[in-house]
Amino acid sequence: MKKIFYSIFAIAALSMTSCGAAEETETKEGEGKTSETVKADAISGTYNSAEGAVVIWKAKHYADDDFVHIGTVQTAGNVVVDNSTVIGGEFTFDLATIDENGDTDYTRMLEAHFQDSSMFNVMNYSTAKFTISGTEDGKVMGNLVVLGITQPIVIEGDLTISETEVAIVGSTTVDMLGFGMPLLIMSEQAPADKKGESPDPNVVIEIDLKLTK
Repeated sequence: MKKIFYSIFAIAALSMTSCGAAEETETKEGEGKTSETVKADAISGTYNSAEGAVVIWKAKHYADDDFVHIGTVQTAGNVVVDNSTVIGGEFTFDLATIDENGDTDYTRMLEAHFQDSSMFNVMNYSTAKFTISGTEDGKVMGNLVVLGITQPIVIEGDLTISETEVAIVGSTTVDMLGFGMPLLIMSEQAPADKKGESPDPNVVIEIDLKLTK
């Protein structure tokens, strides 16, 4: 009788253990190799930005307390997700679409100025590029290439992943001086009392992008 009781107890325990594991994992069979067990809710795939997506930039002069130039630039790109983690991706920024808020003679003059050889030199470098190298705790790390020069940047904010969408909301401050723009170099070398109306090289980039499969 005791043997029968212990046998029933062992079978029940084994069944409970098996059911619990099935809720959390699934097994993928390899091609003639050892099978791989992954989380049942793991998400993978490539997600693409919507047509017409933009990021916001904010800039000011040395003497300004707040941003006086705010605008957008069009972007297109993707993120690559593996096992519910963003592992890569790339965004291209069309520098010919640099736009400052408003549509006046002054803003159009500034847009042309941003694109000339003293700044982004759009004739020779029509795009900038951001390549994702990894993510951690909502931060997106990667390398920004402008004028053929690469600098590491970190976007801090919120990163959410679902089966159908990846959302990136955050911002980063970029020291544009590191890209060797002639106007910024000249401004940086000016005496402190002469810098007031010169452009501050630290530009804030704000991102609010939703990407879908």
